Amino acid sequence: KDISKAEEGVSDFAQQLLELKKDSHSLQKSLSTEIQERRNLNSVFRKDISNTRSGVAQLQTQSAVLDKAVSFINQENVGQKTGLSKLGTSVAGLTTDISTNKGGIAQLQSKSAVFDKDIALIHKENVEQKYEQSKLKTSLAGLTKDISKLRNRVLTRRNCQST
Repeated sequence: KDISKAEEGVSDFAQQLLELKKDSHSLQKSLSTEIQERRNLNSVFRKDISNTRSGVAQLQTQSAVLDKAVSFINQENVGQKTGLSKLGTSVAGLTTDISTNKGGIAQLQSKSAVFDKDIALIHKENVEQKYEQSKLKTSLAGLTKDISKLRNRVLTRRNCQST
């Protein structure tokens, strides 16, 4: 009986050992598959990390380029603001000059109107003087004629007296 119980116990134990071996083999297979899957995932993660690092490096380079561009644009803006300020000052000066010139032009127009009146008067006086000259010429011609007649008379009398 004891032997039979012992054999039965050994048989159960052998059966349990077989089941444990099967379970162990199944567990090993499962663990091996899981390890492989994790290795594959680790490989993917490493690639992702490498790509991310590369992307970060590119972004840092682009950021540095953008920082330089922003700095350059800021310098340009300062230059343009200075230029605009100078232009504003120049425009104000030109506006003052234009205003001054408008006043000068008004004065010149006023003087021009006076000159136009003076020219009109001078022209009128010239016309009157020409008319007077014409009258004087006519009178002079008449006097010259009279003098010539008188001379002829005087000569004629002298000639008569001398004979």
